[in-house]
Amino acid sequence: MPLTEEAVVFGASRSLAGIVSHPAEFDPVRPAVLLLNSGLTHRAGPYRLYVKLARKLASLGFLVLRFDFSGIGDSGLRNDGVPQNRAHPLETREAMDYVEAAWGTRTFILMGVCRGAWVSFATARQDSRVTALVLINPDTLADNRQSPISTHLKTTSFVAAAVGRGSTWRRVLRGPLHYRAQFSLLFSYLRSPLKHRARSAEADRVAARLGALISGGATVLLIMSEDDPSHDYMAAVLERSRGLAKQVTIETIRERDHIFMSLSSQRSLLAHVETWLLQFICAGTAAPTAGDRAGN
Repeated sequence: MPLTEEAVVFGASRSLAGIVSHPAEFDPVRPAVLLLNSGLTHRAGPYRLYVKLARKLASLGFLVLRFDFSGIGDSGLRNDGVPQNRAHPLETREAMDYVEAAWGTRTFILMGVCRGAWVSFATARQDSRVTALVLINPDTLADNRQSPISTHLKTTSFVAAAVGRGSTWRRVLRGPLHYRAQFSLLFSYLRSPLKHRARSAEADRVAARLGALISGGATVLLIMSEDDPSHDYMAAVLERSRGLAKQVTIETIRERDHIFMSLSSQRSLLAHVETWLLQFICAGTAAPTAGDRAGN
């Protein structure tokens, strides 16, 4: 299907910059797709992944907007002092407002890698126009990204890697006392009841909010690289609610890379997204949902 790409600016101060990819004949009843920045990577996405996604989805009949959050790429800095964790969901809603006003679309699919997954989730909780989420390698879905689970997983990974190295044990056995003290501190952290309670509380909150989105009509696709920490993170979340895992479509990419550096991992990702989106449209789940999800 022939497609067109246009550079656009939008937002309350017209400081947000993006690229709209769309077919020559776009049906506004079909949801538009927003691709959200992964960390500080601009709208092209890691290794131009978002460019490929946008063009593939536009060829399937979707309107796709990939844009830069304030202070990233071509988008200007904010001058109101709003922190990123509040600003990025706000700017995503401004992007939705722009697409709705310019193209008539009233429903949206939010998609992003890592931080983009967090912003997608946070925005969906605030705005009922979001009818579907594609969460790709989410490192956390916690409030303000302050995540005891992610911290625990990173520490566990560090300890496992250190314990598995012979050089580490040689230093510990023959060496300075500070090596032994560090290991003692790390292992005590992993056993800490307080940390365990904090991890459980986070998992309960995220599971409840994810369940509320699904109950409200949102559809969720979770894509994770093989062996990525997102597997353990989402396992901790999904196990907190009976049946929640069955309501989320979960796909695994047979690559270890968190940001899909290899062409093969990118092709796999595009194939999973294409298959799921076509099923999503065929299932007729693109209708707007009633009510505002803010406060879930």
